[in-house]
Amino acid sequence: FPLASTLMITLRLPSGDKTLLLAQVPSDPSSFFARLPQSEFPLADFFALDGSTVALSVAGHDFSVELAANAVLPSLGGTIREPFGAARVVIAPGGLTSDAKLSVLPEPPDENNRRAAALKRQGLAALGAGRDIVFESSGTLSAASVVLPFNPALIAPGQSRDRVRAAYFNLQTGQWEVLDNALVAGDEVWARVT
Repeated sequence: FPLASTLMITLRLPSGDKTLLLAQVPSDPSSFFARLPQSEFPLADFFALDGSTVALSVAGHDFSVELAANAVLPSLGGTIREPFGAARVVIAPGGLTSDAKLSVLPEPPDENNRRAAALKRQGLAALGAGRDIVFESSGTLSAASVVLPFNPALIAPGQSRDRVRAAYFNLQTGQWEVLDNALVAGDEVWARVT
């Protein structure tokens, strides 16, 4: 099919056909993309997309293509959200050196109570559920923000929102690493990560 700056396509998904307008990737004229909120798809379609091959119609021609969910291209950046919540990773255009796949998942079980013990030992308190953020890429990350919701009712008496921070558990040291560059906006904490 002829290359153009946009392509109108029809995906044949389990729930039915979906028509999308794809934009050309500025740095790669042979690649096209669409940014779609998860709410655009029924759950069966959304979770079936990653790694699946779907039928694609472009200008009356049919193709089979493999799709990748949670993929981020360096030239575009993007936002990857957890499937059923507000936690997300926001990557600025140019914030990656290579294609990446990210997932925001529930925190895994706390083996031997290591994370909880470290919270107590360090005088920290969890203000909501933890997340496991999985980053898969051969490149590096240089400009991104992790956005985590928190429950303000869990803030200790006498403390304020100004003290809310994001942290990650360092498996090697057994300690929580507090990210001091946090910004609190509503019931979310934003932290720049690299």
